[in-house]
Order: sequence, then structure tokens, then C-alpha cells
Amino acid sequence: MRKTEFRIIEQGDVKLAHTNGYMLAGGEDAVCFFIDPSGSAYISASTESKSGCPIVYLSNDDCERDTIIEFSEFPGWRYHAGGGGKSIAISLVRRAVDYT
Repeated sequence: MRKTEFRIIEQGDVKLAHTNGYMLAGGEDAVCFFIDPSGSAYISASTESKSGCPIVYLSNDDCERDTIIEFSEFPGWRYHAGGGGKSIAISLVRRAVDYT
């Protein structure tokens, strides 16, 4: 399993067990991996950074401030889908694929 580093932009109420995810599958146009919050969490929103990297907001039911993380390893990609729970599954797709 390959590690995928991410950067915590803003530490909110959701704490993370690591600053990396674990890639389950990866290809030229799509990657899937999971990250581990300390406790249960879900992705409440997504956007991208000025450098074109995917950003996700992590929340939970008791959260007052989301934790915001950036996947700086993936400029030119966007957040596609994710799950929730004690391990959060995340998939990213290359933006160029959206237009083919």
C-alpha cells in the first residue's frame, strides 16, 4: 500500500490519526485511498486550493469547526467522492478527465 501525504490547512474539531492516507488503487486518471480520523467523521464539503489541489472539510455530528486538509500531491485533480466513519474513503479524479 502506498502512502498519500496530505496537509492540514486548519485544525478543527476532527483530529486525524496520521497526516497521510493509504492508497488502495491508483491510475492515471483516478485514485482511491482512505484516511483515519481519531473517532468518526465525514467529508462535509470540498473545494480546491489556489494551486489547483483538492481540499476537503472533515466534520462530525458534534463539530463546531471543520478540519480542512489539502492533497498537495495532486494538483490538477478534484475530489470526486468519499465516505464517512472511522476510516474515510476518498476518491480523486484528474480534472482533464471531466472534459473527455
